[in-house]
Amino acid sequence: SADRLKQELQGKVVVICGASTGIGEQIAYKYAATGAKLILSARSVDKLAKVRTKCATLGASTVHSVPQDFSNLAELETFRSRVLEIHPTIDILVLNHAAILWVRGHHLRTSRVISSQPAPSI
Repeated sequence: SADRLKQELQGKVVVICGASTGIGEQIAYKYAATGAKLILSARSVDKLAKVRTKCATLGASTVHSVPQDFSNLAELETFRSRVLEIHPTIDILVLNHAAILWVRGHHLRTSRVISSQPAPSI
């Protein structure tokens, strides 16, 4: 049920890559409604700001944005560091883009990956 899902996800740290439009944007809104702590990323700073604002109004516990162009592989280590500065533990990672977050043998540590956990339906 929606209440059970909200209980399970409330306060969880969710990183959503590609969160500025389309499916990534809608996933961000669904997680926001559960009270999750969101870290949103996308190329467009302006679109990301709009999504961040709406997520806050929908009930996200916290919302951070980390603008990133994932086609620039040289910047992935910087992205990884910025995300882990915001929160050292990631509960759910949504990879809604075409890059891999693996840099020099290190990866973002997660306890769940979205491919094995469906997006919440509220």
